[in-house]
Amino acid sequence: MRRFLKASACSLALSLCLLCLFASQAFADPGRLYIAAGVENWVAPSETRGGRGYGLVTYQKDNIARETDLDLTFNTDTLMLSARDFKLSDSVRLGGFVKGEARFAGLLVDYYEQGINQPERGFSAGFVQSAAQLDIKDAPVFIQFELGGRRWFFRRRETTAEDLVLPPDMWVFEPRLRLTYWKIQHDGSISDPHRHYWRVRGWGFGTELGSDYRRGWSPWGQLDDEDASGQLRNSSGDEPLFGRVWFRAGKQVTDRFRLQTAMFLALGRDEDDLTRVRVGGLNPYVVSLAGMPWASHLPQNFGSVQLSTHVRITGEHEVGLLLDHVQMSQADARRADYTVETDGLGAGLQGVGLFGDFRWGKGWQVHTRAGYTLPSEYLAESPHIDVWVSAGKQIF
Repeated sequence: MRRFLKASACSLALSLCLLCLFASQAFADPGRLYIAAGVENWVAPSETRGGRGYGLVTYQKDNIARETDLDLTFNTDTLMLSARDFKLSDSVRLGGFVKGEARFAGLLVDYYEQGINQPERGFSAGFVQSAAQLDIKDAPVFIQFELGGRRWFFRRRETTAEDLVLPPDMWVFEPRLRLTYWKIQHDGSISDPHRHYWRVRGWGFGTELGSDYRRGWSPWGQLDDEDASGQLRNSSGDEPLFGRVWFRAGKQVTDRFRLQTAMFLALGRDEDDLTRVRVGGLNPYVVSLAGMPWASHLPQNFGSVQLSTHVRITGEHEVGLLLDHVQMSQADARRADYTVETDGLGAGLQGVGLFGDFRWGKGWQVHTRAGYTLPSEYLAESPHIDVWVSAGKQIF
């Protein structure tokens, strides 16, 4: 474990050195400033009614030193400073970031089981994190190696059950390898922080392989809640291994009509709810499942697909229809406290939604989305409906 801690310390030191170098030159000339805010609300027949929101301020500056780009972002309870594209050669670049989040990391404050809120299972989570990155760019292929470290912190809330065992505060070493193949036409929705949903023309895919090496990890959760095999949902996790694959494609059929698809696949081993992918809701921070609460499902192995139609009504304003399908294990669909290794991906959930993607003048952006989850044996009740609204602007 000492070698992992040393590697984390080295990545932190390298990230800080790079960021200090870049930040010293960041404000010589004006860059770009973005602001945005949004909220998602959901309703269901029981008391599962609620919402979450965000507020965003991002400053970006390009070509600070050797083509380096700087990004400083404050998002609700998260502060992140990143630098990328420090030129070593035409195709090899360095980057890094430092990041901290206070209370809502992973949205672990909310715990949903079959669509029903269980406030006694929620708790606060935060971390400080840093990473150094090496990028190899030979368009359309992009490869990134990342070495990072993180310190987790966990705290009870007033509603947290006394017998719920929290994850231990711990250090984590986080190596990552990413590959991207990019044949997507550029659009402001891909690069501008206040535009959250891509307008895709062309296609591309990306993969990520990662693992966490944790010091002091131990099983956590409702430890007296077991199935016949004695397996607990968060009983493994000292060295989780996971892979992610995404695919996006869009075809402009006519001047006013476009078809898009977005697919996501996650495969994991020995993951816990700290690393599992967040699924549920219509906000840009989750895998979409229209109608469900924000991050209502945390599956380990699953696949999802979204199909959407985009109609330009006037100017740069678009409206459309979307259909989500997520396939996961029955245990993950019910968010049972144990993981059934033999039930495959036998549970499917579907949602439908309407959306508006509106752009005005110099940098104004408004997103509206409304979704409904189709009834399912993996939901305790129906209907589930959610609405997302966000607005933002590029200030300069």
